[in-house]
Amino acid sequence: MLGAFFRIFMLLVLSGVISYVGDYMGHKAGKMKLTAFGIRPRKTSKVIAVGTGVLITIVTLLILLLFSNQAKIALLGLEKIQQDIYNLEERKTKLEQILYDLEKRIGDIKERVSIYPMVFEATQPLSYGLIKKHMSEKEIIAALEKMKKKVAVEFYNKNDELSKIVESRGIKTPKDLNGKTIIFFNSGEFITYLKNVNNDRVVCMYSFANIFLGDDLIVGFTSQDNKLIFRKGEVITEEIIDATMAREHVWEKVMILLGKASDKALDRGMVPDPKEGLGVDIPHPEIWDLCDQIKSYSGNVRVRIITTENIWTLGPLKFDIVKEQVK
Repeated sequence: MLGAFFRIFMLLVLSGVISYVGDYMGHKAGKMKLTAFGIRPRKTSKVIAVGTGVLITIVTLLILLLFSNQAKIALLGLEKIQQDIYNLEERKTKLEQILYDLEKRIGDIKERVSIYPMVFEATQPLSYGLIKKHMSEKEIIAALEKMKKKVAVEFYNKNDELSKIVESRGIKTPKDLNGKTIIFFNSGEFITYLKNVNNDRVVCMYSFANIFLGDDLIVGFTSQDNKLIFRKGEVITEEIIDATMAREHVWEKVMILLGKASDKALDRGMVPDPKEGLGVDIPHPEIWDLCDQIKSYSGNVRVRIITTENIWTLGPLKFDIVKEQVK
């Protein structure tokens, strides 16, 4: 701030000095009746006075240009500044329109959330598929399309189910529910990636955002190695069960055993099918039958879950339940 005042003060002093010198020279030229460029002495003094004013302006501008970047920009870059201002105003108008559209979209979403139920949650796995190494782009696209068709059936069925619930409450459902589409997010880059990997990949198609009744379904993709989880004949888990316990207590022990098998498979990296799970869920009649088989023994029974084949990341988990008397 002090520097700015100092420069202004110096400009005033310099202007005063130049003005004084110009006036002095003008008077001298008039008294001495000097001529310049062939003009009369009287006009010569006027030329000197005008030249002095011009010189003051030139000196002022030179000093400003030398010592002030702001003045340099204002004097030499005015047209560019005006163009920048125009561009910024134009961009501001576009951003205001985008903001308006977003606010409208948010308003629509809030209204829909308050009225319509959610079909799929964000990041919810919808389908899994296996992409083998060195598959062609055409084969990869066909595999993804197969996953898409599988998800589409589930998507339309859930829309239909939820729309009936909404209508039962007296609320009008969105139009064209069966016409809703599945939109791939960033699938081009993902296909290129899959073409260049050197190992089998388990691909997951997941919901990219919270999807409500009436929304298009936007899906994204992730992938992981298709690795060996359990070898054929490997004991996944086992439990000692007292066959003399009540049937209901044997049931509880069997359910704990199945839960341990499921947890171990997940810990090792197996991925559950969104609809069928890991394949560990056994129908209730079969579990009761297993309980009866255990109770046919006397005393303690060792119950093992053993794989019947190699189990990879993308299941299902195939196994036998083997029972033997504990001696």
